[in-house]
Amino acid sequence: MANNTSDLLDIIKNVNKSQEEIEFENLLKDAEINLNSEEASILKSYMEKANMPYIKSYEDAWPSFDKGKREKGEPDTLNVRPGNINDFIEELAHAIQYNPRTKNGEYRENMSAIRDSLRFFARHQSKELGDYRYIYPGSIEYQAHKEIAPSIWDEFNDVFIEKFKRKPK
Repeated sequence: MANNTSDLLDIIKNVNKSQEEIEFENLLKDAEINLNSEEASILKSYMEKANMPYIKSYEDAWPSFDKGKREKGEPDTLNVRPGNINDFIEELAHAIQYNPRTKNGEYRENMSAIRDSLRFFARHQSKELGDYRYIYPGSIEYQAHKEIAPSIWDEFNDVFIEKFKRKPK
């Protein structure tokens, strides 16, 4: 009976939440991060900056980012292993790239063209540079994993970084 009551309470709490918010909270729970903690708050601010991508967690996930079709209402997707904050932050960096904002924090008017250009360059760099694209300054992968992701990690204190042990790409 306790499980049924607990399940019902979870359903009631989630009624007004988007699927993206629910999956984000599940990731935090799997990572044993208190939903009301400073760490959760910082990660949520980056989720919002990235336009709330969907998080798809599964055991044998190859950490990756899939660009959604925002004009059709499809969110971007972060493919990560359950509770793996390293996967999450590294792929969230791409979501931030693909959702650029102005200095005032607003989304750019030509968002669709920017997103398509980034996807084109990412594919081209993958073909031309192979795995070197992760260490080649100026490439899409370099910017995500050597500039954006480290800036997210920098917001956390040493205890948080030690707990999740960032593994740079």
